[in-house]
Amino acid sequence: MRWSISTKQAKRPERIIMTLFVAITMVTSVPTARAVSPSYPGGTLIRVIIGKTILTGWLWNNATARDLLAQLPLTLTLSDFNRLEKIAALPRKLSTDGAPPGDDPSPGDIGYYAPWGNLVFYYGDVGYFNGIVRIGRFEENLDAIRMQTEDFTVRIELVN
Repeated sequence: MRWSISTKQAKRPERIIMTLFVAITMVTSVPTARAVSPSYPGGTLIRVIIGKTILTGWLWNNATARDLLAQLPLTLTLSDFNRLEKIAALPRKLSTDGAPPGDDPSPGDIGYYAPWGNLVFYYGDVGYFNGIVRIGRFEENLDAIRMQTEDFTVRIELVN
């Protein structure tokens, strides 16, 4: 893409600024195959405690994440599922108002699997499934979660 500014435009800096704004908007708003939360990483900061390890993550501003936040702090037992994710049953199902029918989470995403009512920490690439709602993301790598070979307990709480 080539941009040029005429002599007439150069005399009007506000036009130059507007032209640049439009160009930047066009380049940065290319649609992607998956929806990314516009508030990331500006959602609600959480910590996940596994023994002496503390992981930090964000919960986004959507109905499902807000419903999970209302239940915090939580202590859950996670199990491995297909060597791609760790799952835990929640005390009650979460709202999925406004959520798409499914999603394709990436490793490091925090999700909710609506059909089973499970909180999910994705450490592998599971692909698209109906019923998945992405609700946040971890800041660090998930080695502390990935390396757990048996069921394990985590505490999830807000960071003040």
